[in-house]
Amino acid sequence: MNEEEKQIVLEDEEGNEVLFDVMDTIEYEGHTYLVLLEVPDEESEEAEEEDETEVTILRLETDADGNEQYVWEEDEDTMQYVFDLYQAGIEDYDFGDAL
Repeated sequence: MNEEEKQIVLEDEEGNEVLFDVMDTIEYEGHTYLVLLEVPDEESEEAEEEDETEVTILRLETDADGNEQYVWEEDEDTMQYVFDLYQAGIEDYDFGDAL
């Protein structure tokens, strides 16, 4: 993924393509983490019923061939710390006239 990309498509457990907005990239302990927010499917009833948004955090790795891979971070403390860094960045962000 290059810096200009703001969305990525991943497959869920059932093989369905899911579109995510890339909210932020965070560097922590030598790794790059992506903070993702699922883009609701307009046709899905779940999208209408779901009131809260869920953030997904994935670690970006490169395989031996140089291809980027998105990996679930298994350490909950690391995930929480990355999420805290993301939240701190949002609080410090000046939205200006965007609100």
